[in-house]
Amino acid sequence: MADEIHKIVTTLPDLKDVTGVWAVAERRLAQGDGVFLADLGVALAVAPDRRRMAVLAATDTD
Repeated sequence: MADEIHKIVTTLPDLKDVTGVWAVAERRLAQGDGVFLADLGVALAVAPDRRRMAVLAATDTD
């Protein structure tokens, strides 16, 4: 699990489309793995600012 989270966090700033990340999150939640989502959230929260800004930009719906 940690390897998958690390890959998501490190590649996120370079992604042009985050629907693949959403799909992973939705699949893991559907499998009952809420811990994965919590761990991903924590990893993203403590990631360097560049990664956090990529998350914010990718989820901005305004």
